[in-house]
Amino acid sequence: MTFDFIKSPSAAAVNRAAAESRADWLIITDENFETDCEIMGILESFISEKNAVAVTFRITPDDSGANYDPATLKTGYIKERAFAADREIFLAVGGFDEMLSEKGCFELSARLKTRGDIYYCPFAVAKRLNPPDEKQKYIKGLADDIFLAYKYGSKEDAARAKKAFQNAVKNPIHFESVRKDLVKEYRAHFGKVSHFSKFRRQNPDLFSKTDLRLSPFEAADRGVYPADETDFAPLISVVIRTHERKEILRRTLTCLRNQIYKNFQIVVAEDGKNTAEQMIKTDFADLNIKYFATGGNVGRGRAGNLGIEKADGEYIAFLDDDDYYYADFLSAFVSFFSKNPGCDLAICSGMRYETDILSREPYEFTVGKTYPIRFDRINLMDMCVKCRIPMPCAVFKKELYEKLGGMHENIGGDEDWFMWLKFLKIRKRASKNAPDIPRALSLFGYPADREKRAQREKVYAEYDKIMLSDDSLVFTVTADEIKEWENAVKADALHLKNIGAAQSFMSSLNPMGCKAIKYADGETLTLTAMQINKYYYRLMSEYLK
Repeated sequence: MTFDFIKSPSAAAVNRAAAESRADWLIITDENFETDCEIMGILESFISEKNAVAVTFRITPDDSGANYDPATLKTGYIKERAFAADREIFLAVGGFDEMLSEKGCFELSARLKTRGDIYYCPFAVAKRLNPPDEKQKYIKGLADDIFLAYKYGSKEDAARAKKAFQNAVKNPIHFESVRKDLVKEYRAHFGKVSHFSKFRRQNPDLFSKTDLRLSPFEAADRGVYPADETDFAPLISVVIRTHERKEILRRTLTCLRNQIYKNFQIVVAEDGKNTAEQMIKTDFADLNIKYFATGGNVGRGRAGNLGIEKADGEYIAFLDDDDYYYADFLSAFVSFFSKNPGCDLAICSGMRYETDILSREPYEFTVGKTYPIRFDRINLMDMCVKCRIPMPCAVFKKELYEKLGGMHENIGGDEDWFMWLKFLKIRKRASKNAPDIPRALSLFGYPADREKRAQREKVYAEYDKIMLSDDSLVFTVTADEIKEWENAVKADALHLKNIGAAQSFMSSLNPMGCKAIKYADGETLTLTAMQINKYYYRLMSEYLK
């Protein structure tokens, strides 16, 4: 397999160089990216395992928010000009559209996908030399929306894109001189429209096969978070609980092969019979896995606690057998703990998708609406009302478990919520309330079927009553902290009323009572989780009047 590097400021120059090349694959970047020769060996190994037409790179220091399948590494599109492409296929679909700017890679991706799959390679790195020009991205992106509507859409699509541009001129994002530059760009776009209209006449076959739509999974954006490289390299134990679902587990273990950070151990806790050990030994001998089965069913909470006890790592992370980490999960947390050595608990955002299992062997499932789970505020009151730490969205020091214990062992759901509440008693975090890493680093499913979802929530509501009534969930809080809670709830209530969502919000919760907390300035109180929970509903009912 041979490669040619093409580093050029313009799409036209890339197309010319591609036509002159005789290599099998092209490594294409613009002048703002830097790669090294090692990337060829990484790509050759990666491409040999995949039936790829193009491979997009991980960008440092702040990877784009483009989504991808954490297990297969398939992605819907190339977001920036830092990728490799099969030269023959690149030329066969026409290369870059030289009239497009900000969305040129996206549109090329749609044509490339008529010939095969695009993959994200987390090990192939392109270093960004300078931050992108956000103002130009904004202006050119609006213009490209018009051009794409002319190239692939209807007259109505073009009219909507023009209207969006005109509205942006009236109410633009506040960049310096942006309105003047928007007007200039809008006037200039008229001279390019005929180029895009010709495409469907001159390329009828390619036009009919090209689909600009992304799946719900691909369209979701993970957000951006700069993770610095570090010499800090602690052992992290990833605890996975499973129960007679080896094919489902197989896919989750596959995503761990894709981790950028390599000093980790996997602890597989099978609740019940030994059904997955042979598959793990045969198919995942390359991973550091410690497997055990409990024999009889001990429950989700007990299986999780046993997994922590058997873990060798200084840090612990959880991943259920049908959840996934993106390739930068462990590396982002290691970078965070390196910069914040005093912290013993860190929280990231996650991505949730609606799904239904079609078959367990082979494992097949649907992917529906996909959206980020981002909590801007995670305080004790919020946590006593609804768990704001999804299980695959946190890493903690094992010593927290050793001091406080772990999951609740007598309930069949939200057993991890109990653990997070206990950890909040003494945890040391870098941020008082905000998530530590705002980027979505994990992916987890939720029933798409409404009846299944409602039944699950009904069952979990009973578990929550048991958990929040546990006598061990006692917290020492000050009057000032309670005032902060009150102000936060008041602000939430005002926002809900302003957007007309107060009723729907309250109906999504499960009140367990409504009771005030009396306190005096300067006082320190001892409160149970249930008392805090009931005070929240007292406050919300008052503020929503």
